[in-house]
Amino acid sequence: VRRHGKRSVKPPEGTANVALWEEYCRKIHARATDLLNGNLGVIEAARELTKLAFQARAERDPDLAYFHAITSETNELPTGAERAHWSARALAREDDRIRAEENRLRPEALAAAARLQERYRWALDARKARRSQHAV
Repeated sequence: VRRHGKRSVKPPEGTANVALWEEYCRKIHARATDLLNGNLGVIEAARELTKLAFQARAERDPDLAYFHAITSETNELPTGAERAHWSARALAREDDRIRAEENRLRPEALAAAARLQERYRWALDARKARRSQHAV
């Protein structure tokens, strides 16, 4: 059980590897921070957060569910490593669509990312605590 503000954060029922679950939660915080800092686009952040929501068994989190909806809406758009498999002409066409979607989705995505960053901040302390236990 980890403390987050005035409430406890418990792993989902049946979680066998709490350290791994905490790491997924830390990565949710990190990807939200990456989006807020401009290091990830909305669509790429949504794809990463969707995977992490599943891994952390946090699909019911409303902000992670929002990013899952973005992933579903933009699934056909080439981002990340998959761009290497597209022709320059096709990428130019799709980049216009990507820009339009990023602009449309950005305000609510940034708000959701800020909430995730705050809600999963506890995972940074959990990692520090785990590391200090192993350092002894």
